[in-house]
Amino acid sequence: MPENFIETKKLEVKPSYPPEKEAVINDLKAQLENLDSTEASFFENQINLQIALAEKMTEVQEFALAIGYLETALSTVKKQQTAVDLEGEIHFSMALNNFFLENIELAFEQFRQAISLFEKTNNSEKIGAAYRGIGNTYFQQKKWTKALENYQTGIAWDEKNNNLDELARTFYNIRLLLAEASSPRKTLQYYQRRQKEYEKAGKTSLLGYVEHEIALVYMQQENKKKAFAHFEKALTYKKEHEIEFEIDSTYYFLAGLYEDRDEDEKAFEYYTEALKMMFKLGNYQYAGTTVEWLKFSLDDSPNEAWRKQAEELLAEAEKLDSTD
Repeated sequence: MPENFIETKKLEVKPSYPPEKEAVINDLKAQLENLDSTEASFFENQINLQIALAEKMTEVQEFALAIGYLETALSTVKKQQTAVDLEGEIHFSMALNNFFLENIELAFEQFRQAISLFEKTNNSEKIGAAYRGIGNTYFQQKKWTKALENYQTGIAWDEKNNNLDELARTFYNIRLLLAEASSPRKTLQYYQRRQKEYEKAGKTSLLGYVEHEIALVYMQQENKKKAFAHFEKALTYKKEHEIEFEIDSTYYFLAGLYEDRDEDEKAFEYYTEALKMMFKLGNYQYAGTTVEWLKFSLDDSPNEAWRKQAEELLAEAEKLDSTD
């Protein structure tokens, strides 16, 4: 399997926009230019279009241009006193783009402003993400304790709002932080404390993330028996709460552990599920290994239903690879 199948594509420093994104950007620009200033909703429409353009500029990594649109939108909000509930969203987006530009101090201040504005307008949905943003600024400065404190605050807000996507992102950032700043033993202790805390509080939606992290530490320590037990728990909780974040890698690691146990039929089932979720989530980190294993084992699978599903996925993999 060629390497390009399993790599995540990266945009160039000064990207040429993909045709579909360029079309959307040009359409938004045309709408902005052609707004009727006599309409009562002119300023609100102008602000919304500027924010939409900023989002698209962020997607194509034109962060400075994104900030320009956001600054114009913010200026209009303040002058016209319209769409004031968007002020926090604008500060949050400016903070993200400044973070991407490595303007860390400015990003920090804008995340703080965003939190203050979210609290004033009772918009709690983004507060957790803003605390994660602050955590990221501390992470960049290697201030590990402060980063972790803000990540934990973000988790508390996202848990309160049942915002599982944001929770997943923060748990992932905590993994990166602990890998950078801690030993496997201390990392394990951290997650075991969280595990007991969530079990005691009955927060089973959070246990899927924590069990996965504990399993990864045991894999690092080559304790496959304990890793297997915790990956199984992680999968159970993720399926129970319909959490898709990294469920592909949960299936993948379990498949490998079943393979180690010579339970090839179960390994085939889990590699197939892993590949299916990799396509759904667009995460190809382990796709190359998964595809090769399924190809090698296809003729030996005694389960016709799983074999047929694997064949369809392998055909999809070949199509995807041929277009790269």
